[in-house]
Amino acid sequence: MSLALVMAHIRAQVGAVTPGRMGNSPFVSHSASGATMDLRTQAAASPIGLHRRYEVRLSPNGMPVDDGEASVVVRRQRATVVVVVAYETGQMADRADAEIMFGEDSEAISARMWDPNNWDESTTGLMLCTPGQPTARGPASADVAFLEIPLTILYH
Repeated sequence: MSLALVMAHIRAQVGAVTPGRMGNSPFVSHSASGATMDLRTQAAASPIGLHRRYEVRLSPNGMPVDDGEASVVVRRQRATVVVVVAYETGQMADRADAEIMFGEDSEAISARMWDPNNWDESTTGLMLCTPGQPTARGPASADVAFLEIPLTILYH
């Protein structure tokens, strides 16, 4: 299986998460929206329109490497991808409300990715998905903040 297939599956899984707070604002894939810029650039250039827009990127520090023991090639790759969620925060009541929403969304995405029932190794190649420590950044401008969730993945 390919890294592209694994990332597409992760993208689909994030899109399937049902938000708790402000549930009428679903997770929408930035790449599926026809965007030509990366999420951070787009969010800084113009309003993103929805409260939650996300992308899944390969981490610069987590490029795929063989997961085998010393000098043993096992054809199993380990990599780190990052789920980045952009929020339009201008419509939120206050910063505390936004922080609760970031925490709830982080928890929901991490739980979905941690659960092996949400991915089938035989069709996705994904063997393991371990969420790391999420971070909230922003607001980068008056109206946009970002949630980043690193995922260590093992795939073949």
